[in-house]
Amino acid sequence: LAVTEDESAWSDDAVPALLALRAAVVSPGALDPDRLRIAATSPNPLVRRAALPAGAACGLAEPRAVCRSGETAEALEVLGAIGSAADLPRFDTALRDDALAHGAVAGLAALGSAEVLPLLIEAMRREAVADAAAAAFAAVTGFDPGTAASSDEDDGDDEYAPSPDAEAAQLHVEAERERYGRDASVRWCGGRPLPAAPALPEAFDELSLAARHCLYVAARMTDASQPLRDLEARARRQLGLGPLS
Repeated sequence: LAVTEDESAWSDDAVPALLALRAAVVSPGALDPDRLRIAATSPNPLVRRAALPAGAACGLAEPRAVCRSGETAEALEVLGAIGSAADLPRFDTALRDDALAHGAVAGLAALGSAEVLPLLIEAMRREAVADAAAAAFAAVTGFDPGTAASSDEDDGDDEYAPSPDAEAAQLHVEAERERYGRDASVRWCGGRPLPAAPALPEAFDELSLAARHCLYVAARMTDASQPLRDLEARARRQLGLGPLS
């Protein structure tokens, strides 16, 4: 495709780069590793975010290596989709880096195993990522920790912002310890266990868009031979467009 072959598409101009990445998704083989590396390290976060799933869709091996580097927030997000407990120290370190913390939280939500829950609870106590961590916790467990009571609220502080209730989240984990502890490798989404990649769950259509995207990326990175047609058919069914002709 011309838009992919044009070197200008891989400049810092986000629009042509995003178009090129989209073209690569629908035309496997159109994206070569060198161009993926350029896009994956672009100064533009939109381009970086699009680069790794595009590489996965094309069946390239390079996206996994870029994710493992954990050098950008976007790489950490995708690492969650393909990662394991072995990657938890990388996420823990990234949570303490302001430039990477939000990507680490998103990656932990994508990883979704019971082992990520202590890290998310701890992140709820850090103001910069507290709300994101609470949302990630809810995405994994299906439990909304709510907000914690504070004396600042009683004092009528106009600048008071409620913080997530990390203690409520901890109590939920303790109450569900037996269920979460049966198999530490199981990924959870909204309190529902998911099959290991590249399998896609029967309830795929009922999952959130973010969860479906993570499963798609994991499926492609784990088994690049999985036909895009199967995934597209699911998407068409969700949109009510009918079967592929």
